[in-house]
Amino acid sequence: MIWRTVSIVSLAVLVLLAGWSYGLNQEVGELRSALAAERDENVIDALAAAAAQELQDQAAVEALNVRYARAFDLNERNGAAWADTFTADGVFVVGGEEHVGHGALIAFQQGLVEAGRRTRHVMSNIEMTRRGDAATASAYLTLYTPADTAGGEVKVSTSRYKDELVLTEAGWKFKRREVVPDTLAVKSD
Repeated sequence: MIWRTVSIVSLAVLVLLAGWSYGLNQEVGELRSALAAERDENVIDALAAAAAQELQDQAAVEALNVRYARAFDLNERNGAAWADTFTADGVFVVGGEEHVGHGALIAFQQGLVEAGRRTRHVMSNIEMTRRGDAATASAYLTLYTPADTAGGEVKVSTSRYKDELVLTEAGWKFKRREVVPDTLAVKSD
């Protein structure tokens, strides 16, 4: 009789443990699901934050290109506004010549103004790739050079900018900007 009582008690304990284990497994499963959902939510939040940052950076670089064009074309602050789109040691490369630093940039731009050269920059297809506080970028350039006299011919040229940018306290600036002229191959018969 004692064995039978022990067996019944053992069986009852096993049933209780099995039920507890099932409940525990169910709770663990629910906890795992909740953690997975939270992890997925964190991943989604991180991806959304990265996408938002990419859009903000792209918009900031497009705005930098607008400031660059306006400052150059309108000779804002006698070239200083254009130079301010570059870092203090920024480099502008055009026609194989490098103009390094704000002083050289202003001198280059003012030389064109003194020679009577007026321009209208139109940039498009602006792309950038960020790497920390630096980025590479490119843009298409259509450059209009108005005629010196009314009714004269407007010259149009196309190029591409190759840029190296850095993020400063004042926002994105050009560390290096190079003008790469388009060349058209003419096929002869």
